[in-house]
Amino acid sequence: MKVTNSRVSQIVIAFSSGEPEEVLFSGLRWGGPQSLSVSTMEGASLKVENSWIGRIDKLSRGGWVFDINEVPYVKDHWEFGTPVPDDAELGVLLNKKHYIIVDSEVDSMWLWFTIGSKVRIANWKAGRFTHWNLHQDFEVQGVGYDVTLENTSVNWVKWMICGETEIENNDNCQISPYGRDVRVTVTNSVIPHNLAMRGNENVKLINCTVPSEIAFLDARRMYAAGGHIHYLEFENTTISGTMEVASTYTRISGTVTILMEEQDVNYDWGTVEREYPLEVKDENGNPVSNAEVKLFDFENNLVWNGTTDQNGSAQFTIMFTEDNWNEKWRLEVTTKIKKISREIGFLTSTPVILSL
Repeated sequence: MKVTNSRVSQIVIAFSSGEPEEVLFSGLRWGGPQSLSVSTMEGASLKVENSWIGRIDKLSRGGWVFDINEVPYVKDHWEFGTPVPDDAELGVLLNKKHYIIVDSEVDSMWLWFTIGSKVRIANWKAGRFTHWNLHQDFEVQGVGYDVTLENTSVNWVKWMICGETEIENNDNCQISPYGRDVRVTVTNSVIPHNLAMRGNENVKLINCTVPSEIAFLDARRMYAAGGHIHYLEFENTTISGTMEVASTYTRISGTVTILMEEQDVNYDWGTVEREYPLEVKDENGNPVSNAEVKLFDFENNLVWNGTTDQNGSAQFTIMFTEDNWNEKWRLEVTTKIKKISREIGFLTSTPVILSL
C-alpha cells in the first residue's frame, strides 16, 4: 500500500499473523508532512510519502493506530455475514512478530489476546512511555507477538480479549471481549472508550467507572470468535454513558449506580435478565428481617414474592425484552407495622434500598 501527497485522518496498521521478525516503526506523529516505509518478510508493505496524518475535523478520530492480533478462524467453511455455529471448531492464526515503535505519537493500540491466553494487566496509563514491553510489563501467557514502545506516546488502548484477562488500575481503555469462554475481571479502572461485549463472555467490573457506551452485541456474523450470550457482574461500579442491546441473552447482576436516562438506551432486540439485590432497613438503618416482599409487573400482576433474611436482604430478577424494557414494575415491602413500595425499572441502581 502506498500513500502519497495526501491528507489522511487515520491510518490503521493491522497485523494478524506472521513468522518471527522485528518490525520497526519510527518517527510517526500527528500532522505532516511525514514519510514511512515498512515491510514484512511475507511481502506486506506500507509506504507513506509527503502526507499529513491526523484529524480532519474536531469530531473525528485521527492519527496512527496499531491493530495487532492473532485471529481466531473457523476451521470448517464459514460464510462471513452468517452466524458462526456455537459448536464450530476454531483455530488461531499465530503472530510471532515483535513490533517496535520508537519516537512516535500513536493515537491507539488494539491488542488482541487470543483463545487460550491468560493475561494480567496492571497500572497501564495512557501517555508517553520511555520504555514499555508487553511481555516484560504484563503477565502474559499464550500470546505469540510482542510490542515495545520507546519514547512513544499512546492516547488510548483497546484490549481485545478472547481468553482470560485481569485488568487493574487502567484508564483510557476500551474493553472488547470475544470468544467461547472469555473471562474478564476489571478492578479500580476507568473505561472511557466503551465496554463492547461481543462474545460468550463473563465480565466483572469492581470499583470501576464507565462513562461511555456498554454494548451487548451478537457478533457471530462478524467474527469467528463472536458470540451472543453475555454475563456482566458489577461490584460498586458507576455507569453513566449509553447502552445498546442487540443480542440473544444478557444477564446483569451485582451492585451498580446507573446514571442514565431512557434516551441513553438503544434497546434493539434480545432478552436481558437483571438481578436486583434488595436491602430493607428500619428508620435507624438497621436490617429488617422477615419482611414480606412482593413484585408486581407493569400490568399489576404478582410475579414474585419472598421474605428478607436475617440481614434484611432479598433478591429478585426481571426479564426484559425490546417490548417491555421501558415499563415499570412495583416492589412492595410489608412488615407488621408498615408497608412501602418502590418503582423498579431497567435502569434502577442496585442494591435497591428501602427504608421503613
